[in-house]
Amino acid sequence: MREDEAVDSFASMFQTGYAAEPERIEKRQRAERRSSLTAKQRKRGATRTAQINYRCTPAYKQLASDLAKHCDASIADVMEEALALLAKAKRFSGGE
Repeated sequence: MREDEAVDSFASMFQTGYAAEPERIEKRQRAERRSSLTAKQRKRGATRTAQINYRCTPAYKQLASDLAKHCDASIADVMEEALALLAKAKRFSGGE
């Protein structure tokens, strides 16, 4: 068998079967991504789709991080709760 024929023969194995079905590839990739997540990450859903960015001091960032660790929550969870408490304290009912 010539080298060209060997290469063609090897390549032909990947033209059919498992690799030829995009749905199976997608399903396998989703399963692989999910398997690499921790239990806490798998439990969390994609409820946050908007993003807020702002600059802060290193002390503020450290405080937010420490408070999140203390509450066993993410910084986003802490900020949501803090914002809800501020809105309640200021008797703010919603957007204008």
